[in-house]
Amino acid sequence: MRVFDAIAALPGPLYIVGSCKNAGKTTLLNLLNAELYARLRTPIGLTTIGRDGEPEDVIWHHPKPPVRLLRGNYFVTTEDEMARLGASAFQVEMLPFSTPLGRMAIGRAAKEATVEIIGPDTNRQVWTVVERLQKLGCSHQLIDGAFERRTQAASHDGARLALVVSADVAPDPGRIARWFGYQVELFTLPKVPVDLSPPPDLPLGLYWRREGKWQDKPAGADAACAIGPLTDTVADPHLETLRRMPLIVEDATKMFITHPLWRRLKRTSPGVFVMRRLRLVMAASNPLGLLRRFEGRELFDALAKIAPDVPLLDVVANVSHES
Repeated sequence: MRVFDAIAALPGPLYIVGSCKNAGKTTLLNLLNAELYARLRTPIGLTTIGRDGEPEDVIWHHPKPPVRLLRGNYFVTTEDEMARLGASAFQVEMLPFSTPLGRMAIGRAAKEATVEIIGPDTNRQVWTVVERLQKLGCSHQLIDGAFERRTQAASHDGARLALVVSADVAPDPGRIARWFGYQVELFTLPKVPVDLSPPPDLPLGLYWRREGKWQDKPAGADAACAIGPLTDTVADPHLETLRRMPLIVEDATKMFITHPLWRRLKRTSPGVFVMRRLRLVMAASNPLGLLRRFEGRELFDALAKIAPDVPLLDVVANVSHES
């Protein structure tokens, strides 16, 4: 796929997020690692927001795919996992923080192996890991991240994401496709114009601009700004007012309003803008969920139809759609 060439051409982190738990992120991470390995002469760094590659899910106890290391990969895990790897990898350096599973370290693969990658929980620590990997010579970093914790991906403007869409999102491919289309719409919201930008130090809450100043009351306002999550509870009481003026949110990961409320908001809105623009560079279709499965290309075709501009692939079926 041409999208792999595009990802290889631009250094930096790529966040892999899923539509739900066990969506298939690790399978996509393994594919991207192999594709980048084939295109680049520099090592690729692997890390996660949490824990990935463990033999079975800690909640549902079903088997999970391992993270596959290629020779030269840098990766983040714990001291105990480094010891388990033995001669397959060597420890490069310790990191200045720990998780409940132990102290964290950066390792490097001496040969092909499987590993359990264990990463930090906070935005600051994630960026510490990214910076350390870059200093070690990793031009590209793949970060396995959960959808419900996707705000980690929004810690900087212009972050790139790959989204895995699982069959478990909804009972049928049509509804899954509509959910996917909504996500694509959110991730393509335009950047806020400079003259509308709110000050950077506003605390959590909903604010209204009146005569160039931001306040917590809507009377006489000509723009609105939500700092923190925008939920139905926050938006619905002010819906008619919000529909008449530009609305600014921090980024797409803070949008938690339901699709029906979003459609009502957008019906007459002069525009919804983001302070940090995120880039959805590709998506993957996974028809084999834990709760349901779809045969053939039914889910893949539904996703490709609703968002034809997004590069899409099915890793297992080896089918793809270019934008």
